Amino acid sequence: MPFVSSDIASIKAFGEATLGAALDQEEWQDTRVRLSNAAGYIADGLTETCWEGTLSSILNRRSDNLTRAELTAAARRVRFENGLTTADVVVGTTIRPLFEEEPGRYATAVIDGSVVYWRPGATSEKRGSDPAWMYAAVLHELLHNLGFWDDDIQKALGLPLDPLDTENISRALATRCFGPA
Repeated sequence: MPFVSSDIASIKAFGEATLGAALDQEEWQDTRVRLSNAAGYIADGLTETCWEGTLSSILNRRSDNLTRAELTAAARRVRFENGLTTADVVVGTTIRPLFEEEPGRYATAVIDGSVVYWRPGATSEKRGSDPAWMYAAVLHELLHNLGFWDDDIQKALGLPLDPLDTENISRALATRCFGPA
């Protein structure tokens, strides 16, 4: 039996959707590799200048004075998840709509956790392909995993307290720890 035009359109739509899903999956895999590499660098390669001049001022804001070893452990155990495909609900909040409804959102971290949800491709669409920004953004999210809220980090870094510009944290960390951003 020959195909009718509606069958061909259905097959074409299915093929495009399948190809789109495969490309999205490929982009996510590339993103996850970049994020994992950044976390590895944070675990093993942070300079003393970054540690002493920047991170200690943040970590020492907590009464338990988190250590470099704890930050290193957080960087080694972090799990990156695709924010656009997850079905996870964290503290009553479904993660996926956060990314769907806010196209500018590149990441969301679990406070006192080990998961960071990330937008596929957001390792390169922000600041071009600047690795300093990406490493800083991963570090920013790791600080959330360690229990820090944006306003705590902004205060420790001497930044304006601005809930609408928390990327100022990533920009400051990029400049202070990883080079210009």
